Amino acid sequence: MYQLYLDDCRDANVPNENIAKEWLYSEIFNYEYNYSFKTPDSDTCDICDKYKIQLQESSIEERTILQEDYERHLTDASKRYSLKSEDKKRSRLTNSEKVPMIDLQKCLPTPELHNSQSYYSLKLWTYNLTIHDSTAQKCFCMMWDESVAGRGGNEVASCLLKFVSSYVSETTEQLTI
Repeated sequence: MYQLYLDDCRDANVPNENIAKEWLYSEIFNYEYNYSFKTPDSDTCDICDKYKIQLQESSIEERTILQEDYERHLTDASKRYSLKSEDKKRSRLTNSEKVPMIDLQKCLPTPELHNSQSYYSLKLWTYNLTIHDSTAQKCFCMMWDESVAGRGGNEVASCLLKFVSSYVSETTEQLTI
């Protein structure tokens, strides 16, 4: 991140004496803004979660059957990931295909409050739908709050329609979501 900061300062012709040293940049980044890096959480599917709970709570006989079903589910999921990967590779070779991937982020409480009493009152929930265009290697975020709309299928479809009408060329023949 510091290197990106330096590059940005140089691009903006900021004099060297006005560029923060790495220790100061780190201090501000870590303590004033409380930013840090972590591995992103990976979503688990509802079916996997269900199997994990059932496997913990089942008898030995039931566990064998559940384990086989769970392994079949994992095999199917692996096949789906392979198909998605093939779609992405194919779309990069041609201009007639697009493969956007979507993810609805968890609800974001607004404003960010640290007081425990105010945490549960006066919250406005903000939603963020991220669309990654794996063909063009670009990412788009569609944000709205609960006063505008909910976070159901209609809202996701509206975001996809906006993405397609704004960013997908008319020469695109196939859209794989």
